[in-house]
Amino acid sequence: MKPTIMQLKELALVGGNIILSTNDYPLNQIRELIVVGKSRGVSVTIRNADKLTSLQRKSIAFLNPTKVTFDFS
Repeated sequence: MKPTIMQLKELALVGGNIILSTNDYPLNQIRELIVVGKSRGVSVTIRNADKLTSLQRKSIAFLNPTKVTFDFS
């Protein structure tokens, strides 16, 4: 069972780095998580990043520069 976005936010608040998939969470929730993670220096890796548009990837990266990884494999 996948954790809820609230559970992921709680994990980010205590400093846990997170890997998630665009298949499991909507874009707005991924953005929220990245913003929460920024306050703690948390890195977020986004799998299936090819499902996002170029503009979406740029806007996500802008939220927390150097702390967002896009996985295209």
